[in-house]
Amino acid sequence: MTVVIKTLEECRFPFKLRAFASKGDSRGLTLGGSLQRLPGALCIEYRLEGDLQTVVLPAFNSVYSRRHELWRQTCFELFFGIPGELQYWEVNLGPDGCWNFYHFTGYRQGMQEAAAVAEFTFRVLKEGNTFSLSCRIDVHKLVPDCKRLEVGIAAVVLDSTGAAAHWAIDHFESVPDFHGRQSFLMVLPGVAKM
Repeated sequence: MTVVIKTLEECRFPFKLRAFASKGDSRGLTLGGSLQRLPGALCIEYRLEGDLQTVVLPAFNSVYSRRHELWRQTCFELFFGIPGELQYWEVNLGPDGCWNFYHFTGYRQGMQEAAAVAEFTFRVLKEGNTFSLSCRIDVHKLVPDCKRLEVGIAAVVLDSTGAAAHWAIDHFESVPDFHGRQSFLMVLPGVAKM
């Protein structure tokens, strides 16, 4: 079934993440944003607010580069898949301009860089106690516009002591796990060009 979106605002979905209770500490920070589905693309914005002096945010270097293991530093993550299918994708965005995009054939299985995506650009902004990162993700070669998407949104936030707080819309396991499909809590309708 195809849902025709009449205005861009109709497909904007706000989200709020919460830190995993037993590891890391939110330290008074809040993390949220919005996700928007457009024909051929996902647009996401993360907003981290609070005392940013306690957070390790590598300086943005304006050179976008693909890099592995971004989750070892402060990293903003997006997971998405088609309902009923085992395969899914993971997007990693670092505050410094580093990124990666992976395809999985099943739960933590068959991980490979998504070859259909060769470059990435995003915008970061730090003003006072607010850090924001926004990105348009080209998915037209990966998923048909008419298909619904299950989406998980997460982040790893390192503090100045090196401790990591794992953020997600919700947590379902005894350890942080962003890959479990039960964590893909947002369901986006299909879209079509008008």
